Amino acid sequence: MSLLRSAEAEAVPQIRIAELVRSEFAENVEVVQEEAEASLSRLRDQIRRMDELAGLYDSPGRLKPGHWDGHVQRCRAVADRWMEIGRTVSQSPEILERAVGRVLQTRAPSRRGRDSTKDCVILETYLEHVRAVRVSNETVAVVFLSSNTQDFADPRGGVARGIAEEFDEVGLQYARNMAVAKRLLGL
Repeated sequence: MSLLRSAEAEAVPQIRIAELVRSEFAENVEVVQEEAEASLSRLRDQIRRMDELAGLYDSPGRLKPGHWDGHVQRCRAVADRWMEIGRTVSQSPEILERAVGRVLQTRAPSRRGRDSTKDCVILETYLEHVRAVRVSNETVAVVFLSSNTQDFADPRGGVARGIAEEFDEVGLQYARNMAVAKRLLGL
């Protein structure tokens, strides 16, 4: 939340959202929200049943999950705030060509037996954007934030080996979560 508040108040860090990420968010956010509501409801039911079972054995305690009321809606509101402050990074025609090239060559984040085209488009969008940023501002810290650790992270930490060299070439750092992004940005 502090990273979001900082970006909202000071425009530091500047948030950039790939065109495809924005459209994927719009396409999937309602389904993800419904799944989260259902999952939280199942958890609350399980807690209620466990409390009933514990009560059979004269357990004095009860969990009070009331603080989870409205949690999914609050999370959605935060996600919407990120989308509101983020500027869209448009997809040039060359991006799709480079992304398809990655898929055909099975270059990370592409993997055999899996449609990784969207991941490749997202990566190429950010690489192109960062190259443009470097022309005008060599020193600004730039972080690629993605919780998609299967495609973008190395299991030992940092960015996946198949794309690490490209990140190094443009001075792009990888963060698997907001806390890492905050640290890498020095905030």
